Amino acid sequence: MEFINKKVKKFIFIPLILFGFTIPLHAEKVEEKESKWVKQITIPEGSRQTYLPKAGFFGGHSTWSPVEPLKKVRIGDIIKGSDGKDKTSSFMVGVILCDYMEKDYFDKRGSQYSWGGKWSCIAARSKRDIKQFYNYREDRKVDVFTTSPINPEGIWDGSTPEKYKYKVQGKEYDLIEVKNAEYRCLWKEGFATLGDLNNYVQQEKKIDPEFGQLLEDKYKTGATEAEFQKQEKFIQDQGGCKAVIIGWIFKTLNEDDAANFYAMLSVEGWMTEEDTKIENIPYREDSYFDKTSNTVYCKEPIPEMSLSKNANPSKRQIKNLCSCIWNKYPEDGWERKVLVKMYNNESGTQVFRERSLRTRLPYAYQECGGYKL
Repeated sequence: MEFINKKVKKFIFIPLILFGFTIPLHAEKVEEKESKWVKQITIPEGSRQTYLPKAGFFGGHSTWSPVEPLKKVRIGDIIKGSDGKDKTSSFMVGVILCDYMEKDYFDKRGSQYSWGGKWSCIAARSKRDIKQFYNYREDRKVDVFTTSPINPEGIWDGSTPEKYKYKVQGKEYDLIEVKNAEYRCLWKEGFATLGDLNNYVQQEKKIDPEFGQLLEDKYKTGATEAEFQKQEKFIQDQGGCKAVIIGWIFKTLNEDDAANFYAMLSVEGWMTEEDTKIENIPYREDSYFDKTSNTVYCKEPIPEMSLSKNANPSKRQIKNLCSCIWNKYPEDGWERKVLVKMYNNESGTQVFRERSLRTRLPYAYQECGGYKL
């Protein structure tokens, strides 16, 4: 399926660099000494890394090493161990547990196994596997990976580090949640595609690798309900998604570009878009399929669609497809307004947010059964 665009369009490019406006908080932090479940650890050079495979058929407890020394371990990673000869085993990391080491300790042979002020961590498929490992050491039935020492700053439990928190208008927010709230609003209002959002995250990694990695991890896993509510609170505190986007524009663009972009949005009517209704929708007489060009023309103002060469849909199927796609969008939502502008466009220039909408139309087409025709 292809939504046909017969004119050469001029795109509006929004710069990808997001500068932010953080105000670091320099509160004293007391080292937490309780065991903690974490989402990522950074392994310093020289730290011990041990892969402990489950016992074989005849028992025995082998001590292996990872196939390659690891620099980081994150939830979802695959850890592969080897005996250094012909045996290998692997597992996907589902949990990581870290314990704080109060003092240095050595075994009877004089080998150090605990470093005071550092952490020791174990990774496994699940919490159940870790419990099995500790409770049934004589009958090990699971694979685990252990490493120590790990520096305090090398463990991340999913919370936002203090340096990525800031205050604005007397309220404190996590920068990661703010960024994701901005991304949500940019996508919701049609300012960015999912590809754009990924580019924003990658650009953040170039500016600040640590923050960018935290942002990428959250972007991949998605927000929890609690995190989603914090994003909602930030959006509401700012006055809604439009206010968030306006703030993003003036943080991201230089002064002249921001002013010009803001003026364009005013002329476009975006500021009061939700208060306006669509009038005089340019309906065709009917929806139909042109077999000679293999193209669907909808009664509704939707771009023409090319079907597969062997497609032979009925008139009712075409009518249902077009109606379904049109009704995927809210009656007074920006998507329908952009579709109308695209249909009426005679200047050959890109309609504002057309690029974003064209990336979403294929999903509506699929959900409405277009690929089954």
